[in-house]
Amino acid sequence: MSAYFVADVDWHDEARHEKYLETFSAVLKKHGGRTLAADHNPRIVEGQWKLHTLVILEFRDMETLNKWYGSPEYAPLQLLREEGAVTNVVTLQGIPAPTD
Repeated sequence: MSAYFVADVDWHDEARHEKYLETFSAVLKKHGGRTLAADHNPRIVEGQWKLHTLVILEFRDMETLNKWYGSPEYAPLQLLREEGAVTNVVTLQGIPAPTD
């Protein structure tokens, strides 16, 4: 069952952001993930959200997501993000596709 990584990222260090982006996609792809959405100006329809850049990543399952997040390849990118941005992250389990 699919798993999703949803992050609201507020970058305050553009140099670290640029460095992060240099290898992020390759590391994500290597671990079976893909970017579903990334928006610098998400439109708030309801509620009191305080969003910045909203990113949604998809993985085959939660185990794959967790392996990516804890991988040695992602660790230096995570450090860049933690040093260069304020980030809120949630992971969530997908639901089974309906059968017809």
